[in-house]
Amino acid sequence: MVAMEFHNRSSFCKGGGGGGLRGVCCSLRVKSTLMLLLTAMVVIMMLVLGWEESPLNSVVIFRTPSRVTVPSSSAEVCDYSVGEWVADPVHHPLYSGKHCSLWLSPLWSCRQNNRPDLGYESFRWQPAPTAHGQCALAPFRPHNFLQRLKNKVLAFVGDSLAMQQFQSLMCMITTINSKDAHNSSNTVVVEDVGATYGFKKLRHSRRPTGVAYCFKATNTTLIFHWSATLCELQMLNRSDPMSAIAMHLDQPAAFIRDYLLKLDVLVLNSGHHWNRGKMNLNKWQSHVNGIPVPPKDYLYRIPNAYSFAISAVAKWISDKIENTNKQVFYRTLSPRHFRNGDWDTGGTCDDATFVDKNVTMTSIPDGLGRDLVAEKALVGTNLQLLNITRLSQLRGEAHISKYGGGKPRATQDCLHWCLPGVPDTWNEILFSQISSAPQNSL
Repeated sequence: MVAMEFHNRSSFCKGGGGGGLRGVCCSLRVKSTLMLLLTAMVVIMMLVLGWEESPLNSVVIFRTPSRVTVPSSSAEVCDYSVGEWVADPVHHPLYSGKHCSLWLSPLWSCRQNNRPDLGYESFRWQPAPTAHGQCALAPFRPHNFLQRLKNKVLAFVGDSLAMQQFQSLMCMITTINSKDAHNSSNTVVVEDVGATYGFKKLRHSRRPTGVAYCFKATNTTLIFHWSATLCELQMLNRSDPMSAIAMHLDQPAAFIRDYLLKLDVLVLNSGHHWNRGKMNLNKWQSHVNGIPVPPKDYLYRIPNAYSFAISAVAKWISDKIENTNKQVFYRTLSPRHFRNGDWDTGGTCDDATFVDKNVTMTSIPDGLGRDLVAEKALVGTNLQLLNITRLSQLRGEAHISKYGGGKPRATQDCLHWCLPGVPDTWNEILFSQISSAPQNSL
């Protein structure tokens, strides 16, 4: 049995209208032949209409940030993005920031960087119940995760926040707890398979193009590929390392284009690099149809280019995975919590505190709690929304702040998260959404 199978869509059809209709029919005692015929016709029509409206055929999971209600009065899909943070020091954190150095960047292990307050590690996310019952995230078990993704490939493609989510998941999987001891050996065999996906460190590059690791016991592969904009990038002059780079707004990144059909689960994100400062620093120049976007064009404005590009990528992927069992998620924007400035103007967050229950989810303005670009991009596609923006907005105290890189810094990081921390919850929600699909569909 795989954890969290209670979200299997086949369960939505239990207790449907068929049994009730039979009860009505059995209670009828009509002697008239005409009345029997009319009743039979009504029953048949209701059954047909009920089948057409069955959630098994028409449910859409997590395409919008609001609660998604299946078209049935007897069932409702959990919206994991709505709920509250609950202190749970018994079961959290899910791993040790000091003991996961093989996968976890020293920049992000706040415990290892001597952060004195560690309460931020002990919170778990409790989704709000639906009208028909509880919505809970089942405890994360590495064995269950690997069995669910046996012989599968899961890839994160995006920016440094995607890297955080990837490293978080690697730590979550390689931490063997007592409840998994009977299912797992004490040794987790992981093989570097980056070459299989073309990953290597390029000249003049600060980092490899990606990493890929295979868990040998279940042949489960986890990948991270750096693509901050999700767009295809091409040097305009390959012989010049300082050349400007064409950013093709209408083309997906080469990794997505080349490897999409070899992936079983893909998690995308973008957003924080779509600003003029990053564009100038990286020498990115927007292109559409292979030609530069002129300054007076609508797409020359970065917000418009961002929305256009994410929509183009989502549509391209949606077309390619039509009639397949692949699951593609777009993770919404991870919020920043800079105060009194920005990352380069003295902004801070080391004095932020946990937002208590007096501050409700609905008190967060939509502008801070939603990713409207992602919502718009996914309309009409078969991609799913991994909606983490509003729940993460409540956790300003969980950022790295001045506890990155081994010692307090003058410049604080109020974008990235301490690990273990909030991205662990993103992965718990991701696994719940993966598990909501029938086992044989993935």
